[in-house]
Amino acid sequence: MTGVASAERRDVAPALLACLMEAGCPQEASRLLPLCSQAEAARWLPRIEPELITWRRLAFTHPDLVLAALGTALAGPRALRPWVWARRAPALAILARTHPDALLDIAEASLGEDPLPAPLAAVLGHLARAPGGADRVVAWLVHPARAGALRRGGVPPSLLPVLPRLPSALVDALAREVAENPNGLAVLLGALPPGRRAVVFQAAVPAPDAQRWPDALMEVLPHALRATEARRQLALKAIAEDADARLAMTAWLPIEEARPTLEAAARGSQAEDRAQALALLVRCTGRSRRGLDATLMTLRRLRNEQDPVRLAALGALAQIPMAALADAHVDDLDGLVTAVVEARDTSYGTRRALLDLARRCLLARATTPSRRSSGSACAPWSVWPPRRA
Repeated sequence: MTGVASAERRDVAPALLACLMEAGCPQEASRLLPLCSQAEAARWLPRIEPELITWRRLAFTHPDLVLAALGTALAGPRALRPWVWARRAPALAILARTHPDALLDIAEASLGEDPLPAPLAAVLGHLARAPGGADRVVAWLVHPARAGALRRGGVPPSLLPVLPRLPSALVDALAREVAENPNGLAVLLGALPPGRRAVVFQAAVPAPDAQRWPDALMEVLPHALRATEARRQLALKAIAEDADARLAMTAWLPIEEARPTLEAAARGSQAEDRAQALALLVRCTGRSRRGLDATLMTLRRLRNEQDPVRLAALGALAQIPMAALADAHVDDLDGLVTAVVEARDTSYGTRRALLDLARRCLLARATTPSRRSSGSACAPWSVWPPRRA
């Protein structure tokens, strides 16, 4: 039997299947179903227990039979529906691509007030690409019986790649539901082109009042909207009275507006305060895509700093967009290398951050060597200016 299945002997598969069924070997017989004609497979399929069937293989050869069996099973007792979906999960990925309309009809007829099954959620992206599928998928998600799960868990990952193709009305409907979960809203906005994010955010949160947004959401907001939201949150009493929260929120402002406050904090008496302020200054500069000259001048003081401060600053610098760096910054970068290499208290973490920065520099400009060679001990700085972030 194994040889017949492996060799795909369609000529002998029906006869062998019948013999195996008569001998009481349904599990072995089920492996031959994909090799039989549709009529022959339809004859034996109801006689084999569903858990014994390799639904994925059968979906390739006889998708109509799998769809019919799925619809019949889902029409049975409601309590068994989660088991039905789970058992046929491997076949859904095939059917969602080849027969999305039929799968949409079956799912729509069976869902009712039930939660969205995980196997079905995993193929929503394929179903949404079908004609008219996007409206039906979004309607499932925002249904009152399932909206709570959408708010808690956010948009299913399988649907995120399709969001840019969806009409604005459907995206706005999803955004309004997930608005109560700022992290879920951040994931949704991050899946959209930057040009659409402001409109969707304002549709989801038309009048933010005392809301405080997590970093994940602030990160994906467009520059102008991010600055507006940062100023609003800085006026909140809870942030205004918390020095750390106020400093962290200041870093979401444009660099010109945030620099005086961040540089003042970077001159504090405590090493942990200076580390936090310098890291925030570097991140703010990276987000603004400008002002790196002045920030690197501020970082010159790292030569006389403690290692935790150097680690925080270099770790942040290694994450900025590489397109922000240019030939003019080579000398400052060499100075940072010297400060790290010559310091007696330099830790492995600080050296690792420096290597991460060098690696990103090389990757960003590896195919286009610079005309300039700095002649320093740190060869990666000779590849400026980088081509991409």
